[in-house]
Amino acid sequence: MLWWLIPGLVTVEIAIVMLDALVTELGWVPIGAARRLFNITREDGVANFFSSFQMLAVAAVLLLITLVIRGQNQGSRPKLVWGWALITALFFYMGVDDATKLHERMGTIFSELVTGSEGRTDPGLLGQLYDVFPSYTWQLVLGPVVAIAGLFVFVFLMRELPSLHLKLLVCLALGLFVIAVGMDFVEGMENGIMIRVADVFSTFPGRAVHFSKSIEEFLEMAGTTIFLFVFLKTLAHTTPSITFELNHQE
Repeated sequence: MLWWLIPGLVTVEIAIVMLDALVTELGWVPIGAARRLFNITREDGVANFFSSFQMLAVAAVLLLITLVIRGQNQGSRPKLVWGWALITALFFYMGVDDATKLHERMGTIFSELVTGSEGRTDPGLLGQLYDVFPSYTWQLVLGPVVAIAGLFVFVFLMRELPSLHLKLLVCLALGLFVIAVGMDFVEGMENGIMIRVADVFSTFPGRAVHFSKSIEEFLEMAGTTIFLFVFLKTLAHTTPSITFELNHQE
């Protein structure tokens, strides 16, 4: 089933990117509602629904792994159970964040706090960091947290995954996420880099930014698909079957 599921998900992701390019950006469909529906950069389109749903599916598989590990160890390895639970919570948060633009909202809240109602930057340390940070504010606020979380996921899974090829796949997935975050950082910089990229491809900056965001979203979706494969394989390795019991008491 996995060997059909994963290529199927990647095919859907490629189709999402192509629909965004043809319908939204190149305007093959003139109807505005249709173009917004397939716009990969919007939070109310098909792409964001698929991305959020897939991330939450990963969290659901991780929850099953956590419950299985907890049942098998019967309290003898609490740190192991808490490690899987923490990764479960992390992917659940990312799924919710993807659906709600939570990290962007937090960046906006931070901006409001350090600039005040009059738009003047607070002279304190946070205000100085805000002034010199070259990209999106959310990366200033959550960047260290994201880096620590990614490092924890890497170290924990390198210790707990059952096979080398799964560990290599985790490295690939994390690498795709890192590239996507790096692209987002570059997109938020006001140094004219996207103008130069547009000149290289003989297009205008707005289109260059859109396709950069499209590639970024594809990398994130592909990384999530790899994680889904890894954790499904881990679940299958951990337990040959899962049984749910419903007990009815009078």
